[in-house]
Amino acid sequence: IQLHGDESLDFCREISLTLNPVIKVFRVDKDFDYDPIKDYAFCKYLLFDTATKDYGGSGHKFYLSLLLQQNFETPFLFVGGFSFE
Repeated sequence: IQLHGDESLDFCREISLTLNPVIKVFRVDKDFDYDPIKDYAFCKYLLFDTATKDYGGSGHKFYLSLLLQQNFETPFLFVGGFSFE
C-alpha cells in the first residue's frame, strides 16, 4: 500500500502489520529533515517526491544530491524530474 499523505507513524505501522507492506512517500524540499526516516524502517520501501502544495505529479525537479547524502536501511525509490544541482 502506498501512503502518500500526512499519515502518522503509528498509522503507517498499523497498516503494515494488518493489511499489506507499506511504501511510505515523503515530500522533500531543500529543508527536509531526514532524521525521522529511521522510524519508518518497518516499511517495505520509502519513496521520495518533490514537495509541492499538491501531492505528486507536479513535474518539479527533485534534487537527488540531497537524497544521495543519506544512509537508509530501508530500500528507497525516487520519482520526478531529477537534477544533481
